[in-house]
Amino acid sequence: MDIVILHNRIRDITATLKAAIEICKSATDAQSIPVPLQTLSSQIPWALAAFDKAREGIPTIDATSPDALALESIIKGCVKKSRSLRAYLRGVIPHAELSRLDRCRRFLGLGATVDMVVELKDGLFSDLKTLADNRAIEAEARENIKALVGFATGEPGFDLWGVPDSD
Repeated sequence: MDIVILHNRIRDITATLKAAIEICKSATDAQSIPVPLQTLSSQIPWALAAFDKAREGIPTIDATSPDALALESIIKGCVKKSRSLRAYLRGVIPHAELSRLDRCRRFLGLGATVDMVVELKDGLFSDLKTLADNRAIEAEARENIKALVGFATGEPGFDLWGVPDSD
C-alpha cells in the first residue's frame, strides 16, 4: 500500500473518531454513546500500532508480504467502520453542529506526513483514554479501550490481552 494512501486512510479514520469522541465525552448514559464508536475505537489502536511498526519500511516493504497484507486489511476494515460511523454521526448530530465533523475533517486534510500522523495518533490515544474514563460507557467497553490503548502505546500495566501486569 502506498504511504500516502495509508496516511490518508488513517487521517480519515482519526477525524471521524475525534468528532465522535467529542460527542461521547458529554454523554450521560450508555444510550447516548454511539454504539459503532465502541467497535471502531477498539480497532484503532491496533491499526495505528501496526502503522507505527510498518511506517519505516513502507514503501520499501514488499506489498505482497504477510505483514503488508495484514496491515492493509486492518486499515481497510477500519475505513469501512469509519464510513459507517461518519454516516451515523451525520444522522445524530443536529444540522447546526455538522460543522464540527466537517471542521475536524478539513483540519486533518492538510497534507500527509509521518510526523502529522504520529501526532494525530498520540492525540487520539489521549482522547480514547479520556473516553474510557466516562462512566456512561459500560465497564467492559471502558476496560477494553484502556487495555488496547495501553498495549498499543506500550504503557506499563497491561499485557497483550489487556490484563493488568502483576510486576
